[in-house]
Amino acid sequence: MKICLINPPNIWGRTVGSEWSENFSTMPYLGIAYIASCLQMKGYEADVYDCPGQNISLEELICILAVYKYDIIGISMFYFNFSDANRIISVVKSIHPNTFIFAGGYFATLSYETVLNANENIDCCVLGEGEYTVADIAEAVANRRDWRALGNIAYKNGGDIIQNEIKPSTSYLDQLPFPQRAFIRNKAGIVSILTSRGCYGKCSFCSEEEFSMMNGTKGIRYRSVANVVNEIEQLVKEYNPRMIRINDSNFCDGSARRKRWLREFYEAMIERNIHVKIIANTRANDVIKNKQELGLLKEVGLDTLFVGIESFVQRQLDLYNKKTTVAQNIESLDIISDLCLKVEIGFMIFEPFTTIEEIIVNLNTLKNTGVAKFLGAGQDIPSTASCYIPIERTALYNSLKEKNLLINNQTGYEFQDTRVALLHILMNEWKPKLEPCIARKYLLHKAAAIGDKECEQELQSWFRELYSYDVDFLLEAAESIKNQKMNICDFSLFVEEKEAGLEVINCKYHETLKKLV
Repeated sequence: MKICLINPPNIWGRTVGSEWSENFSTMPYLGIAYIASCLQMKGYEADVYDCPGQNISLEELICILAVYKYDIIGISMFYFNFSDANRIISVVKSIHPNTFIFAGGYFATLSYETVLNANENIDCCVLGEGEYTVADIAEAVANRRDWRALGNIAYKNGGDIIQNEIKPSTSYLDQLPFPQRAFIRNKAGIVSILTSRGCYGKCSFCSEEEFSMMNGTKGIRYRSVANVVNEIEQLVKEYNPRMIRINDSNFCDGSARRKRWLREFYEAMIERNIHVKIIANTRANDVIKNKQELGLLKEVGLDTLFVGIESFVQRQLDLYNKKTTVAQNIESLDIISDLCLKVEIGFMIFEPFTTIEEIIVNLNTLKNTGVAKFLGAGQDIPSTASCYIPIERTALYNSLKEKNLLINNQTGYEFQDTRVALLHILMNEWKPKLEPCIARKYLLHKAAAIGDKECEQELQSWFRELYSYDVDFLLEAAESIKNQKMNICDFSLFVEEKEAGLEVINCKYHETLKKLV
């Protein structure tokens, strides 16, 4: 039985320096890594092609799959690689028509009708977490049993799409073997782990709750502290990573149970003398609840927190169903600053109903928090990542669909405030000017990875100035549009003027940038 699992190549290809960055191209995809390890536990070996990290192009992958005749191929689908994944599947089926092909991941789970209708070569979609379902598929195919009777799958029967019974995935995560990563050594020195699955939040833009429903699970499931620290200890001993990214939806969920877990985690790391830099995700209200715990975790390596701030306008927070307040967002950033941790924030100020006045409030508040002074290297520039993106089956997507506000354009919807639409057009003219700067962001990670503290500090200052400059650009543009001092005819001149400011910032740090390129 020959099985392979595929994380398709990036549609944008490998960029210069990406091997130094903390991104999709440098860390193994844990979804297929866990599936591979569970297959191995059941006695099945799987070849894993984690294409972004292994730098396997679409053409190279297709050549590999043409030569090696696999009995089963599983492919992870995301909204951004859907067309390429379909191409891979169609080519394989044309060469090896008897190969069983399944699609998995968030897109295949939440949009399985779209996936199955788009490509008749897909035998089924695996819904939710795939570890045990894929093992069941392997056993069914190996023993020539009817796989259509399995739970947690959807498939096409003639013109009908059948979704089978959802059977809850394991609630005891310690039963899962450690993920079988296809690669681990990378120049960035960053490796990811999971300590829990699920999230108590019900954010209207997020697919976590819908994915959990399709997975038959509710709430948050935790690995034991011992199980997590065993994996970290193994990774540190074998690979000596510079940083560990904890990919939990919410590492510090604020519950009494998690607070105890975090304290036990701190004690275990101290007891085993493990100290490695850690970056983790959380929510603003949970930063406040876990202030003491975060202080302890800093002692064992906590370096950066990603916080889903999203907005400093309460109407938007309510639209996103964040169950947080503007005051909590600001307080959480103050706490992170006081703890001398770095921060990265989720910030979605563009959505269908936002007004130009709200954008100005958001940008002014962002400036007033002083967040630019303690940003982490993974932070996105506002002009490049500040738009809400509709995801199928989520609450906000369904609401927009009911109101007929979803359209086939860059954002997926139309701005109700025409002034915001103008600002978005201007922002798109500005983005190409930022691209040469953003392309050099990997140098922050490179400086850290090679241990050049002086360069790292210099480049942190460079990036933070760049971030602040972009915020000022958007703020000035928004105010000018609001006050009718600028229209679409003025955009090119405005962008050209502001481009000169970018050159000033880059010149200031030219020698440091040049040294590491």
